[in-house]
Amino acid sequence: MPPKTVLLTRHAEKPTDLLDPDLSDQGDDRAKRLVEYIPKTFGQPDFIFAAASSKHSNRPYDTVAPLANSLPD
Repeated sequence: MPPKTVLLTRHAEKPTDLLDPDLSDQGDDRAKRLVEYIPKTFGQPDFIFAAASSKHSNRPYDTVAPLANSLPD
């Protein structure tokens, strides 16, 4: 059966230092808020995908990690 909803999102806010591969403090806060927002708004996700981390950016993974870690195994 095809997915009912596909949600695409860009990573949360990056820091002002463009060489920093991580999220800014504001981005960390947004990622943490997704833990409640996504399931409440769209239902519990069946799958979560993120681009692979690289030396240039961990932001896609860091954005979805709190949500992924909050889901039951």
